[in-house]
Parts: sequence; structure tokens; C-alpha cells
Amino acid sequence: MVKSHAEWGNLKDDDLLPILDGWLTRLNSEKPREDFLHTYLAKHAKIAFWDKIGFATVISKLRLGADFITDFVVVYDNWSNGIHYKLIEIEKPQMPPYTKEGIPSSGLSRALQQVLSWQAWLKGHPSEAKKLFPSRFHDTEITPTFSYQIIIGNRENSKLWLDRRRMLSESTGISIVSFDHITPRVSNTMGFRDYSGVGDEKYSMCLSDRNNLACPFVKALSDPAWRAIVRNGRHGSDHFMHAYGDLLRDHQVENEYANRYRRILSERKKAKSGGV
Repeated sequence: MVKSHAEWGNLKDDDLLPILDGWLTRLNSEKPREDFLHTYLAKHAKIAFWDKIGFATVISKLRLGADFITDFVVVYDNWSNGIHYKLIEIEKPQMPPYTKEGIPSSGLSRALQQVLSWQAWLKGHPSEAKKLFPSRFHDTEITPTFSYQIIIGNRENSKLWLDRRRMLSESTGISIVSFDHITPRVSNTMGFRDYSGVGDEKYSMCLSDRNNLACPFVKALSDPAWRAIVRNGRHGSDHFMHAYGDLLRDHQVENEYANRYRRILSERKKAKSGGV
């Protein structure tokens, strides 16, 4: 639990340099393994996948039935429009999305098939999907919305076929980006706030809990943690945070950078006040 309210909004880009350096070291190694990158992204999930509008949480390796596993799911609270889920498949950065002949590579073809399998599972298992991906919680429940993203290749091995990649994204409705898409997120603190303000938890949660939820240095939720959250949530609310915020608080796991930056921010505050 947070002992004092951390000023996450005062984080500087330089504060993220150790995380950025770790990411670039892994990304630029000769043959970075997919699981190696996944572990790092899961450890720094909020920083890697955070969006300013509606971001709620990230889930790592969420199972869809017995046959499929997502790499990541990003959850967004869209207020009265319900909850949006972005399902993400990652491949390898050294795997180009297209061959020299302009044909989708084996890695891109595999990723596309994986996403299509997720879509088929969601359509074919509506009862299980409703439990795993809840949306609005009043009597008039609306269907959650989904988007899909494939992360494959790097800027260098993707640049020859950007037009084809874009057209494929438009025709399939599946976003396709390179791993370099993540790098600016890992190096930019713009938009972090001291207190979480997604949905209506700001009216129902104390400042300490909201400060805790706003921490940028948190890991992705595990499959069991997410299932426990959606199984035990408070129904009868329009918003994800109001229904599940207390459970998210209980299951949210900070990485070691959280307390490190609490100390940095405390030292800066002390120095600013003349050490008193």
C-alpha cells in the first residue's frame, strides 16, 4: 500500500532511462527471443501499453478456452460506451513482416491466423466471452468492443513494405506495428497523473487507492488474477473502475521501480525545500 501520495505527474523522461535502456538492450540484441521481450513488457506493462484516454489495466497471457493464449490484453474504460479490449499478439523483432518479394512472412501469417482464431473463439463462445470480457453492468448491458494488434519486426526490416502493411491493416481491421512502436512509450512520461481518474472510481475510492492505481510502474495482471477480478466485481455500475477498482488495487503488483521512484521524488522534494 502507498504510505504517502507519490507525485507520479512530476516524473521526468530521464527517470525512465533505466527502463528505456533495458528495453533497447533487449530489442537490439542479435536475436532477441519473443519470450524474453514478453517478460520485460509484462514487467513494465503500464508504461509499455498505457494510453491517455480510458486506460485501465493490462493482462498477460490471458487464455481463451483451452486452445488459445493472448500475449497481452489492454483494457480501456470507455464510460457509458462500455469497456474496450485490445488483444495483442507479438512476434519477433528480427522477423520482417514481408519477404523481399513483398509476400507476408511466415511470422506475419502466423500472427494473423492467431488473431483470426481469437475472433472465431469470441464469436463461437459468447457465454464464456461475456464472463471473461464484461462490459456495462446495468440491466441494459452493451456488448464490449474489441480491437486487435500485431507487433512484429522493427523499423529497419519493415520500411520497404509500409504501404502493403497499411493496406493489410485496413483490409483486416488488425493494427500491425513494429516493436519500435513501443520505444517512444517507454521514454515519455507525458500524461501520467498523481491520481487515477478513469471512470467513476474518483467518487468512490480514497485518494491513497487512487494514487496507488495511478502508479506507472506496475506489472501486467496474470490470467488467474484477471479471472478473480471479473468474477468478484461489483455489478450495477456503468464503469469498470467502479465495479472492479478495489479488486484491481488488490491484485495490482508494482515492479521494483515504483519504490525507487518514490524515493527519487521524495529526495527532489526535500532538496527543493532546502533539505528541511
